[in-house]
Amino acid sequence: MKTSERTLVTAGALLFGLGLATPAFAINGCTNQNISGTYNAQISNAAFTGVLNTLSAGTGTTTPPGGFGSNSASIAGSTPALSRFYFDGAGNILGVTSAGSSVLAPAGVYSVASNCTAAITLNSGQHYNAVVVNGGSQILVLQSDAGSNGITGVLQRSNNSCVAPQYPTSFGFSYYGATAVAGSTGSTGSTGSTGVTGSTGTTGTTGSTGTTGSTGTTGSTGTTGTTGSTGTTGVTGSTGTTGSTGSTGTTGTTGSTTAATTFASNAAVGVLSLDGAGNFTITQYSVTGSAGSTTTTGSGTYSVNNNCSLSLTFATPIPGTTGALQPPAGLSILLGTTNSGALSGLITVQPTTGVISPGMIISQ
Repeated sequence: MKTSERTLVTAGALLFGLGLATPAFAINGCTNQNISGTYNAQISNAAFTGVLNTLSAGTGTTTPPGGFGSNSASIAGSTPALSRFYFDGAGNILGVTSAGSSVLAPAGVYSVASNCTAAITLNSGQHYNAVVVNGGSQILVLQSDAGSNGITGVLQRSNNSCVAPQYPTSFGFSYYGATAVAGSTGSTGSTGSTGVTGSTGTTGTTGSTGTTGSTGTTGSTGTTGTTGSTGTTGVTGSTGTTGSTGSTGTTGTTGSTTAATTFASNAAVGVLSLDGAGNFTITQYSVTGSAGSTTTTGSGTYSVNNNCSLSLTFATPIPGTTGALQPPAGLSILLGTTNSGALSGLITVQPTTGVISPGMIISQ
């Protein structure tokens, strides 16, 4: 057989073989057992809903969403846009009795349909439509309550408990949100024009002086002549009319004040390195608004808690240090499970100004 013939036969066999085996990724016949174990939950669009809530309220503050975020029944504590619950595989959800407690108690119920859709109800009052994906390792959720403004999220299966790794580990992370920007103040209105002054009235004319009477003739001696009569006094002229008062000028309108809060994007990626002895370093590349990327670094100590939360305590940067990372107002990390050799997790960042920023963290 010629080389060209062998090549054609081999290629044909490969194509034939590929055509025979078509992998099936769909899962069918789901039950409650497909959602089983401890799950970390995240409100994925917390940044978007936070911006909408702020613009609607006209203030610079937002209320973190409840349910799968900021829930006191969460095993990992009440954290903005993050929570942790246990699903028993039979339709029951367990949390803790109160923040900081280790006593498990009913926190909700769920029901999985055969087409792998699900309904979830939390005792805190929220309801969710859900879809089981990745064989139950992840659950996609949408809050179905009126007024929820389309809150979406993800549940990620985690280990039931975690211990601090005994070896150095590094993670890549990313998050995206928005920073609040104060609105500009309106201009001051113009001053109204001054009214015109009224004209002065004319002065009345002075009356004419009466004529002096003629002197009587001198009488003959012995009799005195009569005194002439006094002339009549002239009439007094009439007083002139007073001029009308000028009209008052209109007052200028006051300029309107613009108090609406606007937002600029706030995004970051970076590397978090743990040395296995309780110390960490972090390098972050971030972009705010239309500005270019900036690089910042920081360090501190860490702990991996039994509830699979990774706590970071930032060292205070030296004042004036160039490129020092300013610690956020809040940072929460929940570690998930190892998938294809990588340990993944969920992260939320609360900046000093702005809204909650959800993201992910994956081991390198």
